Amino acid sequence: MAIEEGLKQVSADAGADLSAAANQFKAVKLDANGAVVLCSAITDVTFGILQDVAVAGKAVPVAVGGICKAKAGATIAAGAPVATKADGTLQTAATTQYVIGVARFGGVSGDIISVQLQPAVLKA
Repeated sequence: MAIEEGLKQVSADAGADLSAAANQFKAVKLDANGAVVLCSAITDVTFGILQDVAVAGKAVPVAVGGICKAKAGATIAAGAPVATKADGTLQTAATTQYVIGVARFGGVSGDIISVQLQPAVLKA
């Protein structure tokens, strides 16, 4: 069961069409204009987790702190450090990825899990 607790959110403009329901709870990064777009590489520096959907140019809430819901893109164990995959879903962080948090509860690909967010830190 995924939970949210002490969630800290900010509003940001969508830099692309993020209106598909499948985009909710995926990792986003900032584009050159400071708008949010889905993460598209495992080396992206994640800004936060998309909390809703929006068309380009509209404001959208992004979780940047606390425990939030996020979409798993692989099997993740509770307590594992997590990072983005190339499609914005999360996986257990690998060396040279930016860790964005710790899985509060585990899950498998496609599950909505809970993640304790932290500022992105490069995993050595």
